[in-house]
Amino acid sequence: MALDVYQRLKIWDRPVRLFHWINLLCFLGLLGVGLVIFYGGDLGISNDGKIALKQIHVLIGYVFAANLLVRIIWGFVGSPHARWRHLFAFGPRYRERLARYLRKDGDTDPLHNAGHNPLGQLSVFVLYLLLLSQAVTGLFLAGSDLFWPPVGHLIAEWIAAPGVAPADLVPYAKPLYDPEHYAEMRSLRAPFISLHVYGFYA
Repeated sequence: MALDVYQRLKIWDRPVRLFHWINLLCFLGLLGVGLVIFYGGDLGISNDGKIALKQIHVLIGYVFAANLLVRIIWGFVGSPHARWRHLFAFGPRYRERLARYLRKDGDTDPLHNAGHNPLGQLSVFVLYLLLLSQAVTGLFLAGSDLFWPPVGHLIAEWIAAPGVAPADLVPYAKPLYDPEHYAEMRSLRAPFISLHVYGFYA
């Protein structure tokens, strides 16, 4: 009677596993707080309440963005399976490997697809683009809504009314804003909001 022989492979190292857990916790926190912010008007939340919720959302977002940045760096210096050249192996033979995988007539050996199969590589690539988009748009909105880093000081200097110190600006205090510059900032901000919201639904 033939016995199946299994080989145990260590694919994902500890930093990658930690990234996934932190990312999950951040996602749940951002989702929960984000939904309350989104439906704040229906829930009767005051402006002060919205500001507090946005502050919590942004603080979680900083952890999310820092975690993503560490993962990006780890993709260049980490273990073999954690590196981008393995995760996104979109070389000349990728289309052939993907077609064979989808047809199930080859390249289905677990050893050949350790980590992610060809279809999984494509989905993870799209997912990382989405995560990066959420991080970038979120950081911009942290500046435009709360005047927080990394761009908050630039926006405050842009929209502060004459005679008002940029450091004195607070959210929802329109008398402190230059109306023309504030309108320009809102126009610039609009596509960032759209991308952030569409990214949430994606």
